[in-house]
Amino acid sequence: MSNKKVPLHVHVEALLNEASQQMPVGLNLEWEHYCKLEGLIAKIKEREAYRDGNLNNSSSIDDVKQLMIADNERRKERFPTFFEWLHLNDINPDKVEISYNDAQGFGLKTKVPLDTNDVVFDIPRKAIITSAVARESKLKILIDKDPLLSVMQNVLLAVYLVYERFSNPNSHWKAYIDILPRMFDTVVYFTKEEMTVLKHSPCAFREALRMLRNVARQYVSILQLTFTSNFEYFYMHISLNSWGVSAVTTRINHLPSPTGEPILSLIPLWDLCNHEESEQICTDYNEDKQTLICYAGHEYKTNSDFNIFYGKRSSVDFLVHNGFVPPNYRHDSYSLELGVGVNDPNYSRKKTILAKLGLECQNTFAVKPDQLATATKLFAFIRVFQADEGALTEIEEGIDNLSSLGQPTKACWKYLAMRFTLLRKATENSLASTLKTLYGDNSTDLPRVTMILLQLLKNEQKVLEMLAHCAESLVVCTPMSAMTIQENSKEAMDSK
Repeated sequence: MSNKKVPLHVHVEALLNEASQQMPVGLNLEWEHYCKLEGLIAKIKEREAYRDGNLNNSSSIDDVKQLMIADNERRKERFPTFFEWLHLNDINPDKVEISYNDAQGFGLKTKVPLDTNDVVFDIPRKAIITSAVARESKLKILIDKDPLLSVMQNVLLAVYLVYERFSNPNSHWKAYIDILPRMFDTVVYFTKEEMTVLKHSPCAFREALRMLRNVARQYVSILQLTFTSNFEYFYMHISLNSWGVSAVTTRINHLPSPTGEPILSLIPLWDLCNHEESEQICTDYNEDKQTLICYAGHEYKTNSDFNIFYGKRSSVDFLVHNGFVPPNYRHDSYSLELGVGVNDPNYSRKKTILAKLGLECQNTFAVKPDQLATATKLFAFIRVFQADEGALTEIEEGIDNLSSLGQPTKACWKYLAMRFTLLRKATENSLASTLKTLYGDNSTDLPRVTMILLQLLKNEQKVLEMLAHCAESLVVCTPMSAMTIQENSKEAMDSK
């Protein structure tokens, strides 16, 4: 039966069923799971295509480029109206103006010199889209019936954006929504080829897959809710849901509330600030005036890019939640996957010891070069993993006091040095092969998202290199020199 003859609800129910399955374990099974999700989403998009309007539903590299160019032109035309809206809502943006570069897209640049801690602009609460605002809209009909919308503020904001964009021509937020991108570099827009590249970072692939599962379940939930509630204002389809989710995840921020629970929000103008590496958070909230204040984090000359520090996030966090990856890895860890195989002749004995240590037979350890020497759980696992008959017997005799297993041995350091080196080389070789298969010898004009993924993998490779160097250095060192190496590793990461 052709896809056009299969009722939409059949695909929707299949998607919900697949996205609700327990998360598979192991990269091969995770890839199979992704392929099923991707196939079902493609079928739903095909059935809903007549509703997609200008939303991107093409995987052609050239088509995507043309759509992005057209979208940038559309946004550029709407910025003057947006700045008029800012003034009407008591926001003075006169110290900054819109800028654009190929690396970061649209952002802000300075129109005047700024000193450190100068107030650049402030945003009153009335000009901020919050989950509280969404709760008082026509969505209240749905919120009263669905715990997902009443509990998950991010989902509520995503649905509210869709409603305001497509069903409220007189929306107070129209000037703001009109400058938002119509497509994003987020997980829900990744092609199968791009996810193939991402597989070379199992941790990042897994987080991307979790995001895709969550968005799929959210789509089905909202779709079913609008039908069962006879909600007349809009029909949720999968591309709109992807747009709403991406607009929220790439821009969301927290505002304080009287209850102490942060209120999720979208902050016009402020969310045009791009990211820069720093240690200083230059945003504050004035409770008395109910105003968000944006300060200059350092001195700026006129016509300089005005950026802010998004906070200490890993490359994977930036990719999954913001749709970009900065060329910096100092907040990154590497997710090291280790396991005792069921064919190990001492599997049951090792499993019992590991359980006493609070560990499974399959574990993922987040390791950083500047914290490697204190990774006691990792060392305990390796020592059990490497234990022969005699060593296991000795461990079992002291089963009630296993704390000493958290101390690394030379064998631990040698194992880790070899493991980190092999992982780095294996990823490097397999990635080169994948890129050649997908794009041939043309490595100078890769798709934008692929370049973002390569930056993530480059960051990960550098972390592996530093971990290998740290482990190799610690093989022959004394406890005192181990602390020195640890400090040197921290200084090396901090300087990047």
